[in-house]
Amino acid sequence: KKNIKKSFGIDYSTTNLNDDKYLYTLGVGINLQQQTTAKYVEFVSFKYYSKDYYNSDDKNKESTTIQAIVGNMLQTKKYGKFTTVLMFAKDMHKHRNSFDIDKNSYGLMLSQNYKWTHFIYSNIGFNMIQNSYKDIDPTYLSKRLDNIYNYNGTINLKFDKYTTFMLNYARTKSSSNQELYKYNKFTKNIGVRVRF
Repeated sequence: KKNIKKSFGIDYSTTNLNDDKYLYTLGVGINLQQQTTAKYVEFVSFKYYSKDYYNSDDKNKESTTIQAIVGNMLQTKKYGKFTTVLMFAKDMHKHRNSFDIDKNSYGLMLSQNYKWTHFIYSNIGFNMIQNSYKDIDPTYLSKRLDNIYNYNGTINLKFDKYTTFMLNYARTKSSSNQELYKYNKFTKNIGVRVRF
């Protein structure tokens, strides 16, 4: 007998800017997960969300997005847990008066979780996303194409069942056919998480 778990969710969020209502987002999604063996899980999710602005000057940024994710998780005794995710998303204008919203996004996410000892465990990951824009940018006279690569790693030191020390490093590189959208970003984080 197949062990399939199903879930459905609705999200609503609002954002204020300088104490004024600025943005509200509504999303719905469905998730399916199947555990085929004790060590292998497959999952798929579909999401739809809408982004709307209160101010009429921002209405040209309003959009809807559909997203599909397919992935799997493999738990091994020697090398830890591996997760693979494939993603597709489509962003669409609501008013067709902006050139930098309509796009297709394709993503690949890989990660490994490993427990070194009962109080030290780590996570390493690689993410790659391509954003392909539909409309021609009037500045560059071309359709924008971005390739974004992210490398990240986290080490967790668990002092006791309540306190964990975390050290994280991440690098993000954006390669684009339009110079304005090329960048390299490095992030380092140190934190402590305490459970009550």
